[in-house]
Amino acid sequence: MRALWQSDTGLAFPQPTSDDMTIRKALELGPEDTNAAILYTLKELVNALECKVTMRTATDFDDAMTVITENYGWTLDELRHCFAMIRTGRLGAENLYERFKARELYACMRQYADERARHRMRHAAKYDPDVQDV
Repeated sequence: MRALWQSDTGLAFPQPTSDDMTIRKALELGPEDTNAAILYTLKELVNALECKVTMRTATDFDDAMTVITENYGWTLDELRHCFAMIRTGRLGAENLYERFKARELYACMRQYADERARHRMRHAAKYDPDVQDV
């Protein structure tokens, strides 16, 4: 969970390694610590976006936590990297700075997952001739 407390300085998609901790495993090992780290990271994202209509109530943050924990197969590094891409404007709609709620978070996370899949497919196509046909 220490990964969530650090800023993301890299621009490339994080490469999966054997020691990456998924959200599911982190929740199993320490649910309170994991939820606190995710909420802290989410609050930092919301503060950085400075949206006019944003997450303010506990219900808004609960909805956002539901969106995040639905993607339980993501690693903590991927979640941190996704939030960094949202902060820098590489993910999300053009008017994301007007509104940011659970719906917009879900759309950004889906967009990140699609871009990550395309990136991994391009990388696999370089080295695996079976993937080149796809």
